[in-house]
Amino acid sequence: MYFDNHADFLKARINPDLFWEYNLKSFDFEQQIDLVVQRVIERGGSNDFYALYNLYGKDKVNISIRRIPIFGQREMEFIDVVLGVPYKELAAYDNMKKHPDKWPHRGVPIRL
Repeated sequence: MYFDNHADFLKARINPDLFWEYNLKSFDFEQQIDLVVQRVIERGGSNDFYALYNLYGKDKVNISIRRIPIFGQREMEFIDVVLGVPYKELAAYDNMKKHPDKWPHRGVPIRL
């Protein structure tokens, strides 16, 4: 996996701008793991990924990735190629196959 060296980046922090609509003083990062993982995958930079893996660990992140119901194809390809989680194991992939007419897939040829 590309971010296996996350322990070398212990000072990395998740950009609070990814959660602009939440009050981070009362935000429960453990309870909202799926939201955090999805935001980092969809909008985060490399420091956000290092912080994500430092915060939750690889196993928790991968479990969360598998159960998140919606990702675009670009994100699913990234998850497969860069993060090492096969796209066919994703709930988002199953949902895309079942509902190709729904956002974010509507009008987009399915390449996966």
